[in-house]
Amino acid sequence: MSDDAKEGIEGLEPRELLRATLGDVSDDPGAAEREAEEERRVRAEIHERLPDLELKELLGRGGMGYVYRARQRKLDREVALKVVAPEAEQQADFAERFAREAQALARLNHPNIVAVYDYGQDGSFCWLLMEYVDGSSLRDVIRAGKLEPVEALALVPKICDALQFAHDRGVVHRDVKPENILLDGEGGVKIADFGLAKLVGTPTALVNLTGSQQVLGTFRYMAPEQLDRPLAVDHRADIYSLGVVFYEMLTGEIPMGRFDAPSLRSAASPEVDDVVLRALEKEPERRYQRASEVTSDLESLERGERPPPADSRPTEGEPAPKLSILAVVSAAIVGVWLLPFLTAVVLLLAKVSEETPPSGELRPSIALMIALIFGVLCLALMITGSALGFRALDGIRRAWPRLYGAGWAVLGAWAGILLVANTVILAVTVGSSNVVDPRAPLGAMLPLLAIDVGFLVWYRRRFLKRCGAE
Repeated sequence: MSDDAKEGIEGLEPRELLRATLGDVSDDPGAAEREAEEERRVRAEIHERLPDLELKELLGRGGMGYVYRARQRKLDREVALKVVAPEAEQQADFAERFAREAQALARLNHPNIVAVYDYGQDGSFCWLLMEYVDGSSLRDVIRAGKLEPVEALALVPKICDALQFAHDRGVVHRDVKPENILLDGEGGVKIADFGLAKLVGTPTALVNLTGSQQVLGTFRYMAPEQLDRPLAVDHRADIYSLGVVFYEMLTGEIPMGRFDAPSLRSAASPEVDDVVLRALEKEPERRYQRASEVTSDLESLERGERPPPADSRPTEGEPAPKLSILAVVSAAIVGVWLLPFLTAVVLLLAKVSEETPPSGELRPSIALMIALIFGVLCLALMITGSALGFRALDGIRRAWPRLYGAGWAVLGAWAGILLVANTVILAVTVGSSNVVDPRAPLGAMLPLLAIDVGFLVWYRRRFLKRCGAE
């Protein structure tokens, strides 16, 4: 398959995809004539239902329908008209998706978003009247190989501004790709086709009706979560798609599987790599959380400054990082059992030494039994705190840097394990030496506690380093 055919695959319906794959070969000689007949029928229907429009030319056809350039006679202005494709009339959710595109666009009055003028629906005939952009798509520019890195860096902030505006109003595009980014003759950018937009906050019943549970988008530009968890997709999916588009603008290639940094495949500077690769993070939590952050980092690079690390920057409009509740609870449990446990251990060892006769037979007393029961209760709390601590560490790692409190979680997870190990060591040491002085176990424990503190500090640093590297 030729390179041009590969480039043209995105957004095609099945028959067009087959033609792109096979080139000019076709086993159905009448297919082209039927397509032409369908298009003539659509034109006739437009003439009948929308007499104020004078159709100029067919701009394109895809899975969502036909797009025409037209003139609106009453206002004497050029417009773009989008109508439903005849093949799509039988799709149960198509009318709802088409209506959603109109509703989403109507809410987005922004210079970098295609404006919607009017919308209508009559049975299976749906149409959308939009601003006409006299220019070309980003796909055409990339295919022609005329985009320099400096031009790509100038376009991305404009795309980010449009996406941020949409995200702030609860609209997720979900199909950001070069075909949907239009460039006018003056260097302006317009994002089009919000037909796959997900309106954040839509009631569940309406979500089910409009097909938002389906995997929607263009495969090579889709964020991983759009395939794995389509119902959980949020605005960060658009940021991933933006990263794919950014990479393609710089290199002319799609980042699939293991791919090189943009600077190795283009004339882009190595400093740009961090921006592109962060937008392409597989985990949404590790990507940029707002499209405006991409713009901020590019502006920093333009000033010759290196963007701050991801875990240290303030995030505009996003909730501040939160302290892990589980980490605090696990550490609090340590505070509940630690001192009583140490006390029980010292008393237990002292009683064992005191009540063990030369023959070696232990005669348990009430005080010894109380200390033993008290130690078992503390051990149960210790196990609970440790389990919660390890769970908190896993949650902090997965949500990094949106959660913090690693120190508390490490304390909750490891304190019990270390104290049990210390107790075993002391029991063996004191039991073999027959020490009767109750201060001796405490003195022996102090060096062990110092070792424990050193381990906890080391483990916390190692854990935070791992969070920053993943």
